[in-house]
Amino acid sequence: MSTSLPKTPAASEGRYNRPFGRVDKYAAASCKFWDNVGACRHGSKCAKLHNRPLRSKTVMFWKIYNNPVRTYYNKSRDEENRKNGEFVTLNPEIDEEKLRQEANRLYQDLFVELSIKFGEVSAIVICGNYNLHLGGNVLVKFKSERSAAKCFAECNDRWYNGKPIFCDLSPVKFIDDAICKDYANDRRCERGDQCNLIHARNIEPSLVKMLNASQRAYYKSLESVE
Repeated sequence: MSTSLPKTPAASEGRYNRPFGRVDKYAAASCKFWDNVGACRHGSKCAKLHNRPLRSKTVMFWKIYNNPVRTYYNKSRDEENRKNGEFVTLNPEIDEEKLRQEANRLYQDLFVELSIKFGEVSAIVICGNYNLHLGGNVLVKFKSERSAAKCFAECNDRWYNGKPIFCDLSPVKFIDDAICKDYANDRRCERGDQCNLIHARNIEPSLVKMLNASQRAYYKSLESVE
């Protein structure tokens, strides 16, 4: 059994992939995980549709948060060439305090930059899952589709923390549907690293309150100038 991550082009680029899956008419149905969460364990090999929205209020930033990977799904085939697979568990060094601090810093950096440059931000969710397809992703929901479109158009030419930014318009409409309720309520989830819903990083409430208040004041000042 391999104990290292699969060396896919996506992994070598520092991101999962831009996993849009099948877009042909023969796919049975839309992938519910892609639609609700914005990411899918099977990536571009998913048998279901990964619809790419032309308009959305939500932008997915792929692997912008330095979250370690502890579990990944290793696909294989048995002797009769039937699809098979197993979850492979790694043993990375995890410093929760460092990850918490990095999450707060990333949240503030994104909120300030995106709000001022593109438009009002409604929510930011940092994925703290220790799996390959979710961990490190960040969902940003704007108050308008126009703001999200500007963000998508311009941020792919930028860098953050020494890494190129990769982002896309996301099909996620309701952030609450993307978040694992068990983990949000109790900080525990029976599915653990195999959960396909977001285990959101907790951000300091005082920081969130301060940023939202600053955003309201900033846009109110713009209205008074007009």
